[in-house]
Parts: sequence; structure tokens; C-alpha cells
Amino acid sequence: MQVGVFFCLNSFLAYQYQRNGYTASEFGLWFSLTPLFYLVGNTFNRSWFVHQGIERAALVGCVLSLLSGVSMLVTQVLGMTSALSLALPCCLFGFANGIIVANTTVGAITAAGTHRGTGTGIVGAWQMATGGIASAIIIALGGAQHFWVAACAVIVMASISVAAMMFVFTNRTVNNA
Repeated sequence: MQVGVFFCLNSFLAYQYQRNGYTASEFGLWFSLTPLFYLVGNTFNRSWFVHQGIERAALVGCVLSLLSGVSMLVTQVLGMTSALSLALPCCLFGFANGIIVANTTVGAITAAGTHRGTGTGIVGAWQMATGGIASAIIIALGGAQHFWVAACAVIVMASISVAAMMFVFTNRTVNNA
């Protein structure tokens, strides 16, 4: 779901930057911080979060992602039009995804057992499908014209991720106790 959110951001965020008075080049520059912070999150994941357990790490990442979506909506509703008002929440989202993606992929591969290749393929297909389908729905609902529509959709997607990881974390903790 979280990789799907990244694809969604690509589909509608350029419109909000344009409404805030920025060019496509400026959007590209500011949005390029998102994958850079993904690398930072992935580095922190490797050195700290992974020691907390993959379920806990992924849950923390999902909560941070939800926080990034909420902060993105709040800044724009309050009329903040600086590039940083969108870029900083995207940086937090990238950092969160650096934690989430690795841990959930490892979890899926582990859960697939002897069918690890299939597990990896299903995870990748699900990531692309959620991004593509959700992006189309967001744009069809008016996300290109109304930022709050797009931001609320991202918040819903992130909330689903949090709920799913809470389920996984809770059940995994109970089973390991």
C-alpha cells in the first residue's frame, strides 16, 4: 500500500505545486527529496529499526507515513504555499517508506516459504497495482483539481496500512509470546 501511495503522490502532487506557483522543474527538484529520504530511512532501518523486529519497524514506518499525509493536508488547508510545505511531508514519507518497504518485503518473502520468488512477485505486482489503480481513482475523483481529495485518499491508504500492520504486529507478538 505504501509504495502505491508513492505512485499516487507522483500523479497529483505536481498539480498542487503548480497551484502554489511552482514550475514542473521546481516540482521535480523538490519531489526528488522523497527518494533521497527513502535512502536515509533505509539506512536507519538497517542500523536501528531492524533490531526492533520487522513488524514493529514496519508499523512505525506506517504511522510516520500517515503523519506525513496528515501534515501535507494540514499545511495546504492552512494556505501554506511554500515548496517546503509539501516537500517536508514528502521527505517524512520517503523516510517512512525506507523503513516500511524493506521490512514488509522481507515479511512477504518469509511468509511465502519455499515460494519466495512468487512472494516477491506478488508484492511487486501489488505495489504497482495499488499505485496505478489508486492514482486513477484519485484523479477521477478530482484529485488533480482539489488537493484535499488527493490528500484524503493518501490518508485513507496510509490508515489502511497502519491497520494492516497493527493486525500483523499484534498477531505476531501474540504468536511469539
